[in-house]
Amino acid sequence: MPYRPETEPIERDETLEFEVHDDREPTLEDYARVVWGGRWLILALVTAATTAALIVSLDIPKTFTAQTTIMPLGQERAGGLASALSGSFGGALGIDNPSDKLVAVLQSRRVAGMVVEELGLEKVLAQTTGRQPTRDEAIEAMQKDVVKVSGGTRGVITVRAQWRDRALAAAIANATVSAAGRFLNERSISMNFQVLDEAVPPLKPTGPKVRLNVAVAAVLSALAALMIVFVREYVRGVRGRKSFSGRRAPDGVNGGLS
Repeated sequence: MPYRPETEPIERDETLEFEVHDDREPTLEDYARVVWGGRWLILALVTAATTAALIVSLDIPKTFTAQTTIMPLGQERAGGLASALSGSFGGALGIDNPSDKLVAVLQSRRVAGMVVEELGLEKVLAQTTGRQPTRDEAIEAMQKDVVKVSGGTRGVITVRAQWRDRALAAAIANATVSAAGRFLNERSISMNFQVLDEAVPPLKPTGPKVRLNVAVAAVLSALAALMIVFVREYVRGVRGRKSFSGRRAPDGVNGGLS
């Protein structure tokens, strides 16, 4: 190819302009341009995610949480065998505080089993899951998913029960406290406590939290969409630089300059 001197300044100017543009720091305007360019992708992903979260949240059955509060009445008082049993019970668990001991009793497998038997929860779980659970499975579900026990800073203990039926949720919470009392009596452990508030059927459901689920889905999908948009822009930039590098120094020009 014959050498054309008039093309040399043009090629040098284009190369210089690209290198300056490539080395400069991106500005907020650049970021805004990228976001605006991917606005339809962002809108589509956020809309799809929030719609899916809304549908799933509305499809989940409502759950109700009932709670009862109890308060231990000082140190346990027992003599002889009862005192020994009480001391061995707390010592085995490494617990000295009466409130902590009572929390341990309320969370025990024995108390959960007594509640399952009293309320016939195996049949209730069978209706929920579609199959008849074993007694051990029913007790495990009670301990992990249904009953939550927490101790307060002032010694007040809260027993919460979560279920799809509001009346049964209250019954489970009250039955857990009653079962703990029977457990202590069977072991001849005089650990006295008083029920401050019995559980009553709650008026409003506690789950699912539709607004929270939709908000979380919107935020996460927006972040994911932004990441996709910027990665796409980065890939386009890399391809553009490679393409420009291939066009920047044609063989004919190099041969003419050499």
